[in-house]
Amino acid sequence: LIFGPQGAAFSTMMAYLVCAVVRIVTTQQIARYGISWEKFGINVLAILVMAVVIIKNVPLMYLWLSLLFAVIALVNYGPIEATIKKFIKR
Repeated sequence: LIFGPQGAAFSTMMAYLVCAVVRIVTTQQIARYGISWEKFGINVLAILVMAVVIIKNVPLMYLWLSLLFAVIALVNYGPIEATIKKFIKR
C-alpha cells in the first residue's frame, strides 16, 4: 500500500484513468470516433511505470523517467507533429 502524498497522487491518477475510460466508452455510444486502444494502453502503462519509479525512488530515476518520456513522445509523434505544424502556420 502507498500512503501519504504519493498515495493520494497515485489514487487520483487511477481515478482519472477510470474516468477517462468510462468517458471514452460512453461517448462512443453518442459519436463514433477512432481511438487507438493500443496507443492508449502504452501511454497509460508508461505513466504508471513512471509513477512507480518516482514512488519507489528507483536508482537512476531520471534516466528511467527520460526513457519512458521518450516512449510516450514516440508513440504520440504523429499528433504532436500535427499540433506543432498548426501552431507554426499561425
